[in-house]
Amino acid sequence: EKTAEKPGVPAVEEKTSPPSSKKLRLQRRAASSSQCGTCDACMVEDCGICAPCKDMKRFGGPYKLKQRCKHRPKCEAKG
Repeated sequence: EKTAEKPGVPAVEEKTSPPSSKKLRLQRRAASSSQCGTCDACMVEDCGICAPCKDMKRFGGPYKLKQRCKHRPKCEAKG
């Protein structure tokens, strides 16, 4: 038996939780650089104490250096 949907009634969609801010930040970082965003090296957080980290907006810097954290390893997938 087929059940016909009522006209004018939208189908109910499953609700999914929005991605976390960390995941979005890593995806954005991967899209704009030479990182895949999925390997263990890409999932490492920035240290917050090296000069490039102190320059980052999220650590209160002016964002003039525009470099990656010196203590974060290079991407394993993209090399």
